[in-house]
Amino acid sequence: MAATGLNQGPAPGPGPGPIPGPGVGNYPRVKVNTSGRGLFNANVASNARITRGWVDSRSGRPSVTFSGGNFRITFYGVVDSTDGSRQFTMRITGSDRGSATGRAEVRLNRDRNEVEMINVNGRIGRSNFTGNFSR
Repeated sequence: MAATGLNQGPAPGPGPGPIPGPGVGNYPRVKVNTSGRGLFNANVASNARITRGWVDSRSGRPSVTFSGGNFRITFYGVVDSTDGSRQFTMRITGSDRGSATGRAEVRLNRDRNEVEMINVNGRIGRSNFTGNFSR
């Protein structure tokens, strides 16, 4: 992380991970969460039941989050493809659980105020992960 000045510590940032490369610019800018159902599997959580999906593409670093019960995980990245309306694909470059790489696919409803679907897959550290959510 970049320093903000002498003895001030790291600059506030949108999340962990390396600075992402270039992406596309015409994706929907939203900050929404929706109740629904899904599963997340990885070494950090085996068959975690997901009850809410979150998408934040308004911030400087887009993110998707799964939560349910006592479980929550957020993936950060860069949007690298979109239909320009309500769907986009994000290249995962980090997570709140450490180093992560992979892909996230997001689809919003027509009004872009609810999450219809999130699918993720990739690696956290040395472990594979998969996750899905739908309303």
